[in-house]
Amino acid sequence: MPNRADQAWELGTFACRADLIDLSQLGDAIGLLAKSPGDSLLDVLIQLGHLNEQDISLLMALWTQRDSESSRSTARKSKLEMWERESQGRPSTLDRSAISISDQRFEILEPIARGGLGQVSLALDSQLNRKVAVKSMLPKNRNDAISQHRFLFEAEITGELEHPAIVPIYGVGIQEDGSPYYAMRLIHGRNLREVVDEFHRSTSDQERFSSMGFRRILSKLIDASHAIEFAHTKNVIHRDIKPSNIIIGENGEAFVVDWGMAKRLSPDADESSETLFANQEDATLTEFGDFDLTHGEQILGTPAYMSPEQAGNQSDVIGPLSDIFSLGATLYFILTNKSPYSDKTPQANLMNAVAGKFDPPRQLLSGIPIPLEAICLKAMANSKELRYQSVFAFIEDCERWLGDEPISAWKETSIQKFWRFVRRNRTLSQVVLAALSLIAVTAIGFSILLKGQMDITKSEKDKAIALAEQKTTLANEKSTLAEEMTRLANEKAALADKVRVSLNEANSQNKLALSTLRNVVWNIQRKLKPIDSAQSVRRDLLDQALAGLDRVAKSLDSKTEVDRASVLAHNELGMIYLTVGNADGKDGLALAIKHFELARSIGLSMADGQPGAIQPQRDVSITLEHLGDAQMEMGDYDKAEQTYRESLGISVEAEKKHSGDGTLVRDIAFGWEKVGNNLLQRGNVSGARDSYIESQKAFQSLLDKDPTNVDLRRDCVVALSKIGNIYAQESNWEKAAQAYRVCLERTQKEAESGNEKIQTRDRSVLHNKLGDALRQAGKWDEAAIEFEAGLKIAEHNLELAPESSTAQRDLAISFIYTADVSVLRKDLDRAESLFLQSLRIRKSLVENDPNNFADHIEVVINLSKLGKLEQQRANVPQSMVHFAEARKELLALNQESIDAVPEYRNLRNEINASLQQIRQ
Repeated sequence: MPNRADQAWELGTFACRADLIDLSQLGDAIGLLAKSPGDSLLDVLIQLGHLNEQDISLLMALWTQRDSESSRSTARKSKLEMWERESQGRPSTLDRSAISISDQRFEILEPIARGGLGQVSLALDSQLNRKVAVKSMLPKNRNDAISQHRFLFEAEITGELEHPAIVPIYGVGIQEDGSPYYAMRLIHGRNLREVVDEFHRSTSDQERFSSMGFRRILSKLIDASHAIEFAHTKNVIHRDIKPSNIIIGENGEAFVVDWGMAKRLSPDADESSETLFANQEDATLTEFGDFDLTHGEQILGTPAYMSPEQAGNQSDVIGPLSDIFSLGATLYFILTNKSPYSDKTPQANLMNAVAGKFDPPRQLLSGIPIPLEAICLKAMANSKELRYQSVFAFIEDCERWLGDEPISAWKETSIQKFWRFVRRNRTLSQVVLAALSLIAVTAIGFSILLKGQMDITKSEKDKAIALAEQKTTLANEKSTLAEEMTRLANEKAALADKVRVSLNEANSQNKLALSTLRNVVWNIQRKLKPIDSAQSVRRDLLDQALAGLDRVAKSLDSKTEVDRASVLAHNELGMIYLTVGNADGKDGLALAIKHFELARSIGLSMADGQPGAIQPQRDVSITLEHLGDAQMEMGDYDKAEQTYRESLGISVEAEKKHSGDGTLVRDIAFGWEKVGNNLLQRGNVSGARDSYIESQKAFQSLLDKDPTNVDLRRDCVVALSKIGNIYAQESNWEKAAQAYRVCLERTQKEAESGNEKIQTRDRSVLHNKLGDALRQAGKWDEAAIEFEAGLKIAEHNLELAPESSTAQRDLAISFIYTADVSVLRKDLDRAESLFLQSLRIRKSLVENDPNNFADHIEVVINLSKLGKLEQQRANVPQSMVHFAEARKELLALNQESIDAVPEYRNLRNEINASLQQIRQ
């Protein structure tokens, strides 16, 4: 018989094997024991606090149990060792010695369900007068220490995982016969298997996956998946996820139950450190096709829903990804109403599970949505690396499908993206589909009209030739046929008039068709380009539009006549290609230049043939303006300037020959404006100013002759406003303010006279520009008056159009301008109120259009201004809050876009510097 010291040593080392202490704690005790050899290992462990009195009681019970079972088979001992290894993450804190004998609080009423390890009964909680569920051990397991340990482990795990989708534990106790039990919430409901069975029986194939019933079931799987995700964050895996272990309550709540096969992982361990344990000799067939080996001899779980690694008992790789496989298998059952492995024999199911061999869901039911099958197959991938790497990723794809959004497991085609866009944007889709139809009809109609025009021309020419031949023949006849010749001559003249009328009508229809097509393309770009989700649709529409344009271009190539209709057609084609541009891999700008040059070539030929006519000269001048626009878009600014000046020169020379022609003077005014825009783009501010002044002079000369022309009055205001902008760029604030003030006076008169060409927004913008010029000039009080006037107009405009993003932005700008001058005038309370109102508008715009970079920047600017204002007030905490939020917003944006603009880089540097200064 071993002496006390030997027994203490054995008990101490046994405590490590029983997972009551770990190796490092045992090492600490042995190290201390070497310095004090007179002590016992057990006493040292208690002295170090690694064991307490309850631990000693449990240790002695386990030691006694080990001795009483020493005669059992070697296989039985190996199972105990496997169980001990499985608890390596940390020992169970639920101790029999800490559980009191039942005080009859829970009165058993009737059994509810029975499993391999225990039985669930309906019971009455005498303390709180409520019905609960009580789980107790089956008689055959009551004297088995391992079964008791696992039973208590299940209670501990379930109690530890406090989650809405996990049944709460109310208490643990020991029955009079010595076996443990635990009480939990009583759930009235059905398991997911029963719900899915009923759903598939009661719905037709056509409506099954589009019904609300299916969406509810999928949402319950998502709720259950959240519980599994929560368990994984607590280093616990379930290992027996299946439809029958998900309960749907009467009120629609979902619960994951039966955590008896759960495994606690070490917080520092990876999946390679896991072990499995099984402790019963028998296996039970619990439901058709689902052979429950939860308590089998070697394997834990239900083969019909097992991952290959779990079915193959690959204990070194079983982990959270195995639970994800079982969630995918549960989704498989929801989709097909069959388990993935549903052979007639459990052995065949297990073999199929080991091999991961199952039929794809759509092979069983072709109506299953492809994205849902993709989610299912990704979760059930044989290779762990190909599965979802977290339950959250699985949940996210399921939720994205419910929200009709693209999923990560499956790449949509362009057509599928298009129909998704149609479903989610009903109003805009109607515009897009109408545009699509109009493009096809317009392109085909143009080709038909052009061919008809050519047929008419050829037919009429043939008739004219025949008449001419007939006239020649008749001319050789006797003089008695003179009257017939006269008649034929008159008929020829009438026929020529008919030809001209037919050609003019055809040309007008052709021009209308191309103009319509240009408007369609412009609308496609304007309405769809700002919407990220509509880009594939926009590209498809542009492709079809370009295909229609190609047919039109080929029709023009086959036309041999040099006429104005060809000039106009090439010009229209060039404008359409200019609208398309070079985005999305299109070569629109090069094609635009090609057609403009063709229009110029034809136009020059016609102008040479009619040197005294104005219209051919104007056609060439207008074509050159369009060509210059395309060259500007290509970035060829030097060539664009030459083209603009050539266009302007034609208009000037034509006006010299036809002095005072208002149309030519207007062309000259717009020509100088084009030159000014080009020079300003190239940084030649003084040259741009001179060009704008010439443009304004031309407009003013026309207005002096026709002072009632509302279009000319507005053109003069716009030209003068551009001059004011130039003065502002040159920091000539006095002249800028003078120009803006004249513009305001004129717009005010126009508004009072009822001129609808002048918009109230024009006056709001001019008030802000004038106010800024005055502020820069140091005239803060005058600036405040202008800003307040602009603010009042902006508020009125928003009241008229509350949904208009332009009106919202205008008001936000007015708030900022007015706040800035309020800061200068030391009215900080007024400034803060205005800054906050502007910030609310900007945040609302960002929320409605998250991809609008400019609105994001304005939010940052607002926050930065608030931070500076609080600095002036010496309110350091609030200033830091604003600057920190501004920095967070700025960092969330594309940093390449920030780096590309000096103003934005300076903004970022100012915010960082302010934060650093505050923190110091």
